[in-house]
Amino acid sequence: MSYNTGRKGNFRTSEAERKDRKFILHLLISALLFLMGSSAAKAESARKNELEMHLNQSVRQEIATYAALHDWTRYTPQITLRIPSSVEHLPACPQPLRITSRDYNQQPIGNLKRQVSCNAPEQQWQLSIRVTVSITLPVAVAKTTINRETKISSEMLKMESMTFRQPKDFVTRFQSLLGKRAKRRIRSGQIVSPSYLEQNWLIEKGDEVIITASKNGMQASTKGIAMENGARNEQISVKNASSGTIIRATVTERGKVETNF
Repeated sequence: MSYNTGRKGNFRTSEAERKDRKFILHLLISALLFLMGSSAAKAESARKNELEMHLNQSVRQEIATYAALHDWTRYTPQITLRIPSSVEHLPACPQPLRITSRDYNQQPIGNLKRQVSCNAPEQQWQLSIRVTVSITLPVAVAKTTINRETKISSEMLKMESMTFRQPKDFVTRFQSLLGKRAKRRIRSGQIVSPSYLEQNWLIEKGDEVIITASKNGMQASTKGIAMENGARNEQISVKNASSGTIIRATVTERGKVETNF
């Protein structure tokens, strides 16, 4: 009886030890898997953050370049990136990422498409990303209602800060609008778009002009009246003030046209 009791006690001690070892091993494996998963998640998060940083910098530089060319002043961009979840499964790129445009927007405003590429010999992949950009900046608007055919003056305009979420034709200075005529009625507070205005003519209908006629090296000048608007190098109809004859002449500069005998 003593022998059996001793063996039974040893058996129970050995079984408890094995259970303890299994439990400890399970804890170690679980901890290792957690650490591995946590490390992978951190790497994926770091990769996504790096891509966001590069793309954000690229879009901001694109906006800055366009702003410098088009005289945008005191503008504030708002950029939203829609990065697909598949980025978490992409391997790290050993080279600088390449970012290219995949849309036809002339202005960097609204819904943009960008492609991010890794072109390393040992690692190549592409990712399409949607970018939404809004721009807030001061633009020229009508201070009062401007009727059709009205010549634009600085008293008719004011600067007002506006936010654009889609491409829009606007100007940030008065100078490019002054002297032009409205092709349509522009309401008070409405953006004065260049497309609403006729170009700045060197000669306008009704202007008195100097007609210079040339033939075989000889020139003669007389006065005339412009019958239509004209820009440089355009042909317009001009009435000879003396004879009343209407001729075609080429606009050379403000108030002057040329024709051949």
